Amino acid sequence: MKNKSILVVLILILYAASELAAQDVGQNIYKYDDDQSDVNFAVMSNNEGQQAGMQFNIGKEIQSIDKIMIFVAGGKIDDVKANIHIIKLDENNADTIVPFVPNEKGKWNEIPVSKENITVSGNVMIAVEWITPTGEKEPYASFFIGADVNVSNHNGYIKHPKGDWYPARRFGSSGAKNFYIRLITHNQ
Repeated sequence: MKNKSILVVLILILYAASELAAQDVGQNIYKYDDDQSDVNFAVMSNNEGQQAGMQFNIGKEIQSIDKIMIFVAGGKIDDVKANIHIIKLDENNADTIVPFVPNEKGKWNEIPVSKENITVSGNVMIAVEWITPTGEKEPYASFFIGADVNVSNHNGYIKHPKGDWYPARRFGSSGAKNFYIRLITHNQ
């Protein structure tokens, strides 16, 4: 009887291990943050349409995007809407737009995009666009995302509604260099 119990326990352990291994097969996580937000980034009410983005080098192999993760550090999320832009920099800036409604503050918000069948390779920009007019004059009337200051790489970019992309480190006194935006893909 004791041998059967040990056998059952071993089978359960092997089954659990195989399930965990199956979840991680082929999954790639692209990030440039250090898991500890130094500052926050938001737009003021007169800058709807502004974007904050991260550039990722995916490599030559074509990959499918499973999800995008945005760390919503705080601010207003009620009735706020945004867009996620997936910009293929090596393909004449082909832009796929996915709606995003922040749902939790102080946490990673996941945007599943696997059903969109978006494939990427090379250089890709993942950007958050603030689109809900707040109608309020005070700054940060919308949600804000986490950002890193103390990092060695500088992959964060900002774009004003009618302007060009420029490095985030030029923005304000915060010196934010990378935003808390992550890209999760799998190999095709």
